[in-house]
Amino acid sequence: MDYKLDHKCEHLRSPNDWAAAFTLSHLLDGVWNVQKFSDPDCERIYPTEAEAKERNRELARSWLAANDAAGRIFEEA
Repeated sequence: MDYKLDHKCEHLRSPNDWAAAFTLSHLLDGVWNVQKFSDPDCERIYPTEAEAKERNRELARSWLAANDAAGRIFEEA
């Protein structure tokens, strides 16, 4: 199955702190199914949004390996 990765990084109170958060969506029977994910390590923060997005990719790949090893993840440019 193909999954669409959308970054939903959360900007924290400090101006330079970001938390990883994302959604994975897939089309099933003509309906978009959306799952929201946050970093399981809630204490983990990143100084830039780009680093939080990279953590999203890492978490999404891990979820895919555990739940749909044949699946693929795409990001919109």
